[in-house]
Amino acid sequence: MQLAATSALAISFALAWPSAIVAGQQEIQSSAVGVQSPDRNCEAYWVDLFTTAGRQARRVIFVVESTSNQLAFAHSTFQRNTGAVWNSQSTACAIFDAPDNANVYVWVVKRRADQKWAVETIDVEKAVARLMPSAFAENVVRMGIEKLSWEGEESLNAHLTVNGKPIEVRLPISE
Repeated sequence: MQLAATSALAISFALAWPSAIVAGQQEIQSSAVGVQSPDRNCEAYWVDLFTTAGRQARRVIFVVESTSNQLAFAHSTFQRNTGAVWNSQSTACAIFDAPDNANVYVWVVKRRADQKWAVETIDVEKAVARLMPSAFAENVVRMGIEKLSWEGEESLNAHLTVNGKPIEVRLPISE
């Protein structure tokens, strides 16, 4: 009787294990960071996937509603400087993804009045050039986001480094 139970257990393990990883699939290492909304109903994540030794990790950035598991935003990039900050009402999340030298973007993922999600993309370099032309008096070589925070519900306060000099700029958010 005891032998039969042991055999059944061994068979169930043998059947379950191979189905987890099959031919052509590989197990990979990953690390993740999450930022929860103040009302705890949504989360912004960035997950680094270490797929190949010696290569840069792939980063997946996404925002999901915790209760419905609805995906509000997703973006794939490489491992770099990423951050997220929710507004106080949990209706919008600003996400930045930027190396310290180029292609600085902010995505504002916001819930509309109809409860659907919308995404606004802000090209930070273009916004700074428009709002603060003196920041680009010399050719921009390096630009990075140090900190991002909400200023009310209609704008973001961005602390940047441009060519090694700190600047602060208010980024308006469209409706």
